[in-house]
Amino acid sequence: MNCAGNAVTAITQTSYASAARNEHTREVMRQAIAETVAVGRASGVALPEVDFISMGLKFLESISDQATSSTAQDLARGKRTEIDSLNGYVVRRGKELGIATPVSFTLVALVKLLEEKAAEPQRTAQASSK
Repeated sequence: MNCAGNAVTAITQTSYASAARNEHTREVMRQAIAETVAVGRASGVALPEVDFISMGLKFLESISDQATSSTAQDLARGKRTEIDSLNGYVVRRGKELGIATPVSFTLVALVKLLEEKAAEPQRTAQASSK
């Protein structure tokens, strides 16, 4: 669920529930779940035979409208996020296994750009204090 929700909510600056209810971001989240499950299964992770997409989206929709992801919180604080350990891992492992992960790759790229943007005021402040 973190691979589906964290990056999307950080990029959109909205709650898990709002993102899961929107038809466009819901589709991005659906594809992120599918990529993550595919990479997990191909890696030999013993996953139960359940509909992770429906289950995951239903769970994300049920989270309070006030809940924000740790990725969004890190960006707001100008800190590095855990994107490399979440979607970044899916991308790297997918590449090793020959599994396409275009949605996860896009989410990583966009969060990385936001990390750079969020860190810029801190770098500017540090440079001007020297």
